[in-house]
Amino acid sequence: GPLWLGLAGLVVRVTGSVVPSLVGMRLLAIVGLALLAWALLRLTEVPGRALWLGVANPLVLVHLLSGAHNDALMIGLMAAGLAVAGRGGRWLAIGAALVTGGALIKVPAVAALAFLPLLAASNLPGRLRASAVVGLSAVATAVIVTLVSGLGWGWLGSLDAGRARLALFSPLTGLGVLVGQVDAVLAGGLVVAAVVGLGLLLAADRLGPLRACGLLLLSVSLLLPVVQPWYVLWGVVLLGACSSARGAAGLGAACLVLTLLVQPSGRSVVRPPLYGVPMALAAVAGCLVARRHRSLGVEVVPTPAPRSLP
Repeated sequence: GPLWLGLAGLVVRVTGSVVPSLVGMRLLAIVGLALLAWALLRLTEVPGRALWLGVANPLVLVHLLSGAHNDALMIGLMAAGLAVAGRGGRWLAIGAALVTGGALIKVPAVAALAFLPLLAASNLPGRLRASAVVGLSAVATAVIVTLVSGLGWGWLGSLDAGRARLALFSPLTGLGVLVGQVDAVLAGGLVVAAVVGLGLLLAADRLGPLRACGLLLLSVSLLLPVVQPWYVLWGVVLLGACSSARGAAGLGAACLVLTLLVQPSGRSVVRPPLYGVPMALAAVAGCLVARRHRSLGVEVVPTPAPRSLP
């Protein structure tokens, strides 16, 4: 997105060479993780668990931080937006601007915008007003950032830039290769993601907006045509703020497996044609650990109490 391109360009211009630029990129990732830690402390009543899964997670440290991926800043801005939006009033507009900033780093964060009105209001009139505030703030932020960056709107045309190649970590690529219809399966995955998103939005009052948002982002990360192991963190960091100890243990085990399956160089231990197998191994490990974890306590107080806008 234009915000990331602008920040990355600024780092390169300021540093002027490769090694300092890499340090600068990692500093941006650290800023993202600092925002995430700040947000998680306000989104959960179990801060130790949330920080363990969201910040001290080996997948975060070994790949997201060390690799200086822009996902770190995207996640940090998105989580910060969710944390402040629940206060309502002007904080809702600020939260929407932060989430939009995350989406202008990397587009998947835009999904969190749909849940902001649910955090800010508990009745239909309040949510309609909140939706208008979120929409106006998001549009204004996107326009301002795009104009200030000087990059224009051409970045919109590159949103599907990664669709041409087979992705080793993509479960849908594995299914497509298996049945011999990769393009059809990947297209179907986008439809499934849209249906899942609608279902979770409708179920958000029952699940809790934060949990529903986390589940949606986790689903999207697995249903995209191109999947990287750290993409699961989009949803995992939010689910860590509202999961039971058993659920957090399962998510942590899955993240650990993904960390071990990818070398620091970026090369996967599992090689083609075993498309989708790494995610399957991570899912199995997570399920086994969650099943063996005998915690009976379920602490779910993930978000501020919703309230109507004035």
